[in-house]
Amino acid sequence: MSFGFSSVLVKLCDFPATVIASFRMILAGLVLTPFCLGKLKNLFRERGLPGFILLLIPGLLLGLHLQALIIRLKRTYVASANFIISINPLFFALFERFLYKKRIPGYTYIALAGYARTCHSHQIRLPTRGSGNGDSIVDRIR
Repeated sequence: MSFGFSSVLVKLCDFPATVIASFRMILAGLVLTPFCLGKLKNLFRERGLPGFILLLIPGLLLGLHLQALIIRLKRTYVASANFIISINPLFFALFERFLYKKRIPGYTYIALAGYARTCHSHQIRLPTRGSGNGDSIVDRIR
């Protein structure tokens, strides 16, 4: 549920975007830490502090990415943000073709065409009515 409605929930939340993103990262870290603690101890024993610090770099980049994502989501419409987030398969296919020089399988083209057709036929039209003062749900998700 949170994946499909996360952008709507972010728009409805009254906290600043940086607080929302930080809370999501802290909550995810707290949930995942019990599952990773043993492997983190082994990594620290094998590679020492420099290897452990190298592991923190992708985490910091992910945190910055989430901050930017939530800020972008707060500044745009929900439909636009969902479209931007959901075009990742297209970029992965293009990167695989042009960056890694790999041939894209035929079924990927079929899947991307089906995705484009679905996006085109299910365009989200936001209601145009609302008081304009932020009281209605329509005003809050815009």
